[in-house]
Amino acid sequence: MIVMFVRVKDPSTGHEFDVPETDWRLKQSRFTRVKQDRYPPVDRPRRAKHHIPRKKAAVAVESPKEPTDG
Repeated sequence: MIVMFVRVKDPSTGHEFDVPETDWRLKQSRFTRVKQDRYPPVDRPRRAKHHIPRKKAAVAVESPKEPTDG
């Protein structure tokens, strides 16, 4: 029997990765399936996509540029 892997997303972390179709966490809705048409079931797991939240970047204040003699 060939185990097929499906792409899922963990709602608590935002990470996307592959799990076996028979994974108990899918049945308990701990993971949600990701774009089934884009990520069809495969026989080997794909690389994970880790979600890295963006930090609110401080807005840099630019100083006026001095004119150059040219």
